[in-house]
Amino acid sequence: MHEILVDIGEDNTEVDLWGEDDLAGHLHLCVPFALPNDGGVAFVDHRPGPTYGHVYEMGIGSGDLEGTLWGSSLTEFIRAVTDALETGTPFKHYWPATFEHSSGRTCIKWEIRS
Repeated sequence: MHEILVDIGEDNTEVDLWGEDDLAGHLHLCVPFALPNDGGVAFVDHRPGPTYGHVYEMGIGSGDLEGTLWGSSLTEFIRAVTDALETGTPFKHYWPATFEHSSGRTCIKWEIRS
């Protein structure tokens, strides 16, 4: 996934769609850690500066290269998801719930409620 982020960043920087200050302009400095089911990627920004360590989700499969801030740190993100699981409240506009994957691992699925 990191190779894909590097390719997207290079392709879009070469055609001047984003500058280095834009999130999509420095994807090569991001570290992916999860692949949401919508074709996106969750990653930690490792570019030195004010967004270092921030957690984002980017729906690359849907063409979303703006990114959504999930937390100012990985700890903050995990804490928010854990709180949502324990209290039954939403994280962003999704409700997390656990399920057992066929591998035997416990995973999180995101439910949309109206």
